[in-house]
Amino acid sequence: MNITLGRLKQLIRESINEDIVDDISSQSLEKMGDLVSGGMSKEYENMSHRMALKSIAQLHKVEEDQIMSEFEIGVKEEMEHTDSVLVACEIAIDHLVEAPDYYTRLEDAGL
Repeated sequence: MNITLGRLKQLIRESINEDIVDDISSQSLEKMGDLVSGGMSKEYENMSHRMALKSIAQLHKVEEDQIMSEFEIGVKEEMEHTDSVLVACEIAIDHLVEAPDYYTRLEDAGL
């Protein structure tokens, strides 16, 4: 299943409930870049968020829906630490490279 732009907008809108979703989504079609130094997602910098999430699903041999679900949780979690949605997205992607269930593990641990 491919991640559509509409689905990405919906997930971000549901996760962070901000009015800048269209701007974020259009930027997500561009290269991610590197807004946060370090991290695990260096090889995904030249991809869009959608392509990076698809690649991460393939890396871990899991369904894209699982990665998208974790991404949704991750963006919401990371927004507690930054005012930038794009930074939150990059950090969430960094963590999903580490483990496809990174945020579920955090929730299960009560963190």
